[in-house]
Amino acid sequence: MLVPCRRKLPRIACLTATLLISTQFASGQDPAAAGKALFTGLAHFQNGGPPCITCHSVSSLPYPKGGTLGPDLTGSFAILGPEGMDAALETLFFPTMVPIYDTRPLTADEQRNLKAFLAQAGVGAPPTNVTPVIVSTAIVAFLFLLGLAGVIWRDRLRDTRRMLVQTAQSPGGPKS
Repeated sequence: MLVPCRRKLPRIACLTATLLISTQFASGQDPAAAGKALFTGLAHFQNGGPPCITCHSVSSLPYPKGGTLGPDLTGSFAILGPEGMDAALETLFFPTMVPIYDTRPLTADEQRNLKAFLAQAGVGAPPTNVTPVIVSTAIVAFLFLLGLAGVIWRDRLRDTRRMLVQTAQSPGGPKS
């Protein structure tokens, strides 16, 4: 499992991060944290599949909590149970996921780590609906911009009107 190296990171830092992540996965320490790294894309799947967060969300993750194409997986472990979760992660038989993961199956360690993460994610707070937050933020931003425009252009019409009145009252009258 390789950590993507960016130009700003020295090569030694990338190799060290790769070694640490590989050691964590190989030793089996904290599978829930390893599953979270796989789910969020901080660690890459061995066979090259996309991270789960691109389509799914979990309420324990920070805002925006993930994608909306697939269902929220917060309570999936409680619904499916250990055996059902094993079957779901092994086969990935869902219509949208089959073309993506058919040639990129999850390894046994990846399945175990994702299962541990999803089991832990279901214990936390219930999923929250972020739609009211997004709508209220948009309304507040709109009102702020409307007020800002009113302050910036408050004298625009007054100056134009004053000029038109002065032109109309001039001794020669308005010029056509």
